[in-house]
Amino acid sequence: MSDDNTPAPVAASGSTAEAAPVPAISIWPAAVLREQLRSADAAARLRALAQAVQPAAPLNECVDDVVHCATLSADDPLALRVAAIALGSAAREQVGEPALLCLAAMTGPEHDVQVRIAAAHSLYRQQRVPAKAFAGVAGLLVHAEMPARKVAALALTLAGTAPAGDIAATMAAVSPAQWTSEGLAALVNSAGDSDERKRAVEQFVLRGMKDLPLVPGGVAAYAALARLGASSASLNALLRIAVEATDATHWHAALDALGALGPLAASTAPELGRALESTDDPEREEALCRVLVQLGPSAGQLPFKRMVARVAGAPDRAVAAHCMLLTLHAKEFAAAARALTLRFADAGEALRKVLSKTHELLTGSPIEQPQAS
Repeated sequence: MSDDNTPAPVAASGSTAEAAPVPAISIWPAAVLREQLRSADAAARLRALAQAVQPAAPLNECVDDVVHCATLSADDPLALRVAAIALGSAAREQVGEPALLCLAAMTGPEHDVQVRIAAAHSLYRQQRVPAKAFAGVAGLLVHAEMPARKVAALALTLAGTAPAGDIAATMAAVSPAQWTSEGLAALVNSAGDSDERKRAVEQFVLRGMKDLPLVPGGVAAYAALARLGASSASLNALLRIAVEATDATHWHAALDALGALGPLAASTAPELGRALESTDDPEREEALCRVLVQLGPSAGQLPFKRMVARVAGAPDRAVAAHCMLLTLHAKEFAAAARALTLRFADAGEALRKVLSKTHELLTGSPIEQPQAS
């Protein structure tokens, strides 16, 4: 490779007053990128992968070379991670079966978790998850790292019921104490419309709930049962935890579960609204407002007078949360505009932006900024 195709080094500066300008990255042509991706030198391959993920790089002409680079770099977690990111960034029509199978191999448990996360995310970006990735991606559903669980759940939604066996095997291989909300939700989703599969999942969850800690396993199990829709008991259990628990870890987990259930938990909105009316804990208010937004309650199910009062006198974080809730029903809650304007005078810059935008959504116009004297 000629020196013309390598980035210029940063010039050393003897002055501490002015930092040297950051040099522009010189994008390699496709032929050079291909050559370096297939280099026998690991450092050269890593530099080539860094080039491949640049916005203007000729990545789409080098997808097969990225796959070959990943094969050569099998023992280098950083290189594999960047290779996975590159394959996820390529145009879908350029990513064929070899690239998808390469990503699938990177989801396996023998790899560093960051490699697995990058590979699962790239499969999601490509909107295709081959069968050979099912076991590896399903294994991430019970990983200690939340990003791993989240991206695995997203990727598996693309495959419908096909990964059911792999998801079931993953959940069966761990103790109930290691259950996660993402894993159980994926297990429920993998049952599809089959009543037989739904009953099997229900029995599996019920068997494992004995002596299960409330958080995270118990709440996750209640949420899974609520998704199955077998009875209202599990939904009511989550509601009771959300409004009655004194341990913040417990009520946070229950509220998060109800929010994730969305319309399935819509019947809990009136009581959550009453809970919002009776608390002045900003942390709890914020959590309740967020969940109520996810549930989409009617205007009559929300404590309007209390919301207006908290806009007037609550700490900033609670005010912002109530503003979010007010915008659900702009026409019905337009009378809150005066309280927004009054609070604006004493608010900090960040909250002023929220108050003004809320006022605009409720009335059609933002709050007018006071004129400097």
